[in-house]
Amino acid sequence: MQTTSVAKAIMLFACSPLLAAILGRVVLREYVRPQTWVAIVVAACGIAVMVWDKFGGAALGGNLAAIGAAEGFGNFPITLAQGQGNQKEDSEACS
Repeated sequence: MQTTSVAKAIMLFACSPLLAAILGRVVLREYVRPQTWVAIVVAACGIAVMVWDKFGGAALGGNLAAIGAAEGFGNFPITLAQGQGNQKEDSEACS
């Protein structure tokens, strides 16, 4: 059963770099330049305009699945960066 269009799923999935930048700030406390925040807001508004017309109803499940997949891919580099930070701490403790 199709709950959203492929185009909308790809559009929502494309927001994973935006989520990675936000998660990098929240989780890793990385500095995000003001220009990047502006770009995130503009891109998020563009994505919202593209998918807003059929976000509710039957398409809601498919859209939420696409957002969940984007969040997973956005979380991947954050998890890798955290693992590398832990390895540095472990190697420094062993020295």
